[in-house]
Amino acid sequence: MNLDLTGRKAIVCGSTQGMGRATAEELVSLGATVTLVARNEESLTAVRDSLAGDGHQAVCADFGDQDMLKERINSHVQRHGPFHILVNNPEPWRLEHHARRGGELGEDALSGSGAVRDYGEQCPPRHDQHGAAARAVL
Repeated sequence: MNLDLTGRKAIVCGSTQGMGRATAEELVSLGATVTLVARNEESLTAVRDSLAGDGHQAVCADFGDQDMLKERINSHVQRHGPFHILVNNPEPWRLEHHARRGGELGEDALSGSGAVRDYGEQCPPRHDQHGAAARAVL
């Protein structure tokens, strides 16, 4: 299958290692421009700088702090949107920890922010075995 994502923009959460990083790298290889989202700024910068091509962005935010996450994602989407692809890959244990501290794990916790969720409304979320949701609009 030949999937050309040239001109498409993606947000990839949890993108500094493992599946998130591999997904970001694959999206770039298919032509997409990516925004990486993770909580470690040093790792974000290293991964962003390692990606082929230009125009990739990084947003440092922690899924355990929903207010900060919403503010940073909303601000980024307003400045750089629209986005076509959302890969929601937060660490499930961080979401569980947030819930144990009394936080709510509603749709916003899983989709990152209302602004990002709006871009993914066209596709229903897909949940993995840990309960993490993902949406993609191609």
